[in-house]
Amino acid sequence: FPLTIGFVFQDYALFPHLSVKSNILFANKDANIGELLKVCLIEGLENRYPYELSGGQQQRVAVARTLALKPKILLLDEPFNSIDQYLKKSIQDDLLKIIEDLGITTILVTHDRKEALSMSNKIVVLKNGRIEQFDGAYNIYHSPKTEYIAHFVGDFNIISKDKAPILGFDTTIAIPKYRVFPQKDKTDIEAKVVSKRFFGTFYEVEL
Repeated sequence: FPLTIGFVFQDYALFPHLSVKSNILFANKDANIGELLKVCLIEGLENRYPYELSGGQQQRVAVARTLALKPKILLLDEPFNSIDQYLKKSIQDDLLKIIEDLGITTILVTHDRKEALSMSNKIVVLKNGRIEQFDGAYNIYHSPKTEYIAHFVGDFNIISKDKAPILGFDTTIAIPKYRVFPQKDKTDIEAKVVSKRFFGTFYEVEL
């Protein structure tokens, strides 16, 4: 049986010479425009043109146009790349609500690990076209199966195999940064502080 797949482009690909309403109906002239405007939180914008919309509004129009096809699967290609960081979370929340309300299976392609962790219930981490790990967001973060995934998550201290014996190991190890705390106890391990960076809620110290 035919399976309709909806696709939202990274740059939204809206027709600049068509209004919001016409952009949506271009996908399906019989679509319920009123319902789509309501679901995608763009009521009152139907007569505007893309250049009159914010990045978040353009994205919702692109989603509405795709939903007009009544897809069983929705594909999102880096949908938040061109959106200001300040507005990103609000727009992500809106999109999640639309997807959850409609119950559409959605595949999100992203290089942003925070986006992947916060937007997904299952994550596929790919490296050179091969699956490194397919797991829930919690396990991807707390139990990465490979060094590549530990680097992707970013919150791990990676100790290479040649340095690991200093800590009593004979293989590459990954230590979660949130489990490392400064203490006054003395050890035989010597280190030099190379750099220190402030990230708002923590300092990152390179030794």
